[in-house]
Amino acid sequence: MFIDPHSRRLGDLAAGTMVVYEGKQKGLDDPASIHVSPPTTDETLPEGFPVQRLSESDLQIIEEFLERRYRLSNRKSLAQHILNSIVSRLGLPQQVALGRDPEELLAAIYRAAKGRALDHP
Repeated sequence: MFIDPHSRRLGDLAAGTMVVYEGKQKGLDDPASIHVSPPTTDETLPEGFPVQRLSESDLQIIEEFLERRYRLSNRKSLAQHILNSIVSRLGLPQQVALGRDPEELLAAIYRAAKGRALDHP
């Protein structure tokens, strides 16, 4: 699960640490192994959000954030940063996320992408 060209993970950037992996990593190919906390609201995707254009890296970043968000002291600002980065990379107007909770919107994006992956193997 990488976020930048230097192989630093989301949590590593937030904490200023580095992790060395050994063994198999879980990923989107095994959705049952991923625990995403249930949303606290019924947040839905903005109409026309291009879930199909999300990269594997985008989904890995969202997945890692959602798995670790309750242990992150800066989770609100980190969620906003991740969301802004994805919206910008997809060339969408930043207004697409205005007035929405960034954490819950990331969870809605992930759920939609995961559902699409299961529907379109």
